[in-house]
Amino acid sequence: MFTYIKLKNYKSFRNVELNLCNKKGIPRNIVLLYGENGCGKSNLVNVFYTLSQFFRTMQVKDIIDDIISNRTNEIEDIESFKEFLKSNLKETEAIIKESKTINSTENMEIELGFNINGLSGSYYIETNNSQIIHEKLNFVKTKNKTNYFDIISLPNSEPKFTLNSNIILDKFFLSDTLKNIRKYAGKHSLLSILLYESKDKQASYFKSAISDNFHNVLHELFNISCLIRLNNYTQTETGGILNPIIRKLDDGIISVSKKTELLNIEKALNIYFKNIVRDFISVEYRFENTNQEGNLHYSLYLNRYIGNEIISIPFEYESSGISSLLNLLPYFLDLFQGCTVIIDEMDRGIHDILFENMLNILKDNNNGQLILTLHNTNIMENPDLRDNVYFIITNKDKTKEIKNVNDFNRRLYKSNNLKDLYFNSTYGALPIDNQLNLATIIDIIYNSNPNKLKETE
Repeated sequence: MFTYIKLKNYKSFRNVELNLCNKKGIPRNIVLLYGENGCGKSNLVNVFYTLSQFFRTMQVKDIIDDIISNRTNEIEDIESFKEFLKSNLKETEAIIKESKTINSTENMEIELGFNINGLSGSYYIETNNSQIIHEKLNFVKTKNKTNYFDIISLPNSEPKFTLNSNIILDKFFLSDTLKNIRKYAGKHSLLSILLYESKDKQASYFKSAISDNFHNVLHELFNISCLIRLNNYTQTETGGILNPIIRKLDDGIISVSKKTELLNIEKALNIYFKNIVRDFISVEYRFENTNQEGNLHYSLYLNRYIGNEIISIPFEYESSGISSLLNLLPYFLDLFQGCTVIIDEMDRGIHDILFENMLNILKDNNNGQLILTLHNTNIMENPDLRDNVYFIITNKDKTKEIKNVNDFNRRLYKSNNLKDLYFNSTYGALPIDNQLNLATIIDIIYNSNPNKLKETE
């Protein structure tokens, strides 16, 4: 689990820290982030997606080449597909460009603290406008803080680094790693190099080549599962614990050998939706052959009552709320597998009562950590969840800070209603209370263009 986040010059945050632990120093398994529109909730959780991108820069070219070579017959517009992949699998400079605070002259810094089996550590990455200039990983073994690696790579100079020889046990793998650091430092993070090597080599060899503690740290960092919303588009990133088939449940292409697995998912979805949709009868997958031998195209259908008749409805015609519930399921599974799961606006399109029931279940039945942003203030009235509430506050000097509900001077008693206190401006993080004057806005638009008013009459 993650214990803290520190950010400098990252998107809308000049300098901010988020403590994810309770007063006893134990990481919270659910973190609920509230704040007014535009305060930076999405930017804050997006840092996990940014790190996932930094960890995959070595894979970009290979992934694109592999997909294109193996799925050419299934893709009608290869060039458009390449552009789509490049927008989701970025090189280091492109990641920095979209992440570093606009007009910032100082470096971007991201630091994450984590706790694995009672042992604490931290990962730090710093960039200028075009490359990684500092990356380090620390992990505490018993009482001693151990530096696993520390790499400084300034422009136009050889990298300076230390690499703890105790974390890489195989001498040939160690030699390759040292060569790769000298070759790629600045362009790629060491974690990206190691993730690439883990995919390139047999899992058993890679695991035996590094120490158990180092393997546990990599497993924690590489298996962050994100659902991030940007400009009304959904962008997802997964750490990869689960089979890729589970990421796209409504429609896609699988090999014939995977059909049995998908039918098992169908059984699970029948249980899932039976407890959510009142007029639900069943779900079913329908299969069609593709142009490529050995592959099947699958589509999900919902069978439900419309009046007194049972209608089979392609899932693409379902409501945004039902779609959200389907899209969330893989992330719930990641959570139960022990992943850290990040979901932006998790409550979007979901009824308040259903959403609260889901959170109650997830709080008591997960092996990982769920960090989410939301707007549903009814959750604040839940006594089992209110200690997990955080607020992103914009101060009078326009700086930002993030506080847990228990970090404020006002003590919160069991008899207090957190939602009422929030609406009474006890914690800040509320929208501007000025009335939105739509009449004035409309008047400005139409009076500045009189012809437009005539066209609408």
